[in-house]
Amino acid sequence: MNKAELVKAVRLYANRPNLEDEEVDLLIQTVEGELNKELREHPRNVKRASIPMPGPDGILPLPDDLVGLIRVFDNAGVYEQYPIIAATGTDDCGVSIDRGYISRGTVIELFPHPEAGATVYADYHAYLNPLVGGTDINWLSVYHSDVYLYGCLREIAVYVKDDERLKAWRGEFNRRLDALKQQGWNQNIAASPMVRTQ
Repeated sequence: MNKAELVKAVRLYANRPNLEDEEVDLLIQTVEGELNKELREHPRNVKRASIPMPGPDGILPLPDDLVGLIRVFDNAGVYEQYPIIAATGTDDCGVSIDRGYISRGTVIELFPHPEAGATVYADYHAYLNPLVGGTDINWLSVYHSDVYLYGCLREIAVYVKDDERLKAWRGEFNRRLDALKQQGWNQNIAASPMVRTQ
């Protein structure tokens, strides 16, 4: 279901054909905010980015849709995360760290610094692609559009203070979201992270 289809379904299920586009947009954004928290570590939100080093200073920009890093590596091996005080090459206990990185907001600093142009890979948890334009989709709107729909219906009930529908739609949203979260994504597959390339 793309965004335009979701908007139509929300109006139909809520029996509110006069809901303005801006109102439905707000509902969708609110639901997406919650879904990004609830599905933060869902395997379908795991991506791999290949990022060329922009310069020799070891500063690597991170993807805009990053929620949390899983692993940073290059052809020579994995970079371990360590606190800023460990930039001297040892961890908190004085154990030597050969390769590591420090998080600095929207970038990380790698030690030792890779050469400019070297490719570094990052496996990470990503935000859902937001539904902005009418034809926009993401994996959740395609495979589990009911979760989006009942999330929006719940938000409508909150907005119009309809306690009876709120209880029903909240329950249905929670049931469908729980079922999604409990699917057996990691059964009968390799134990290493499943990633999608950008």
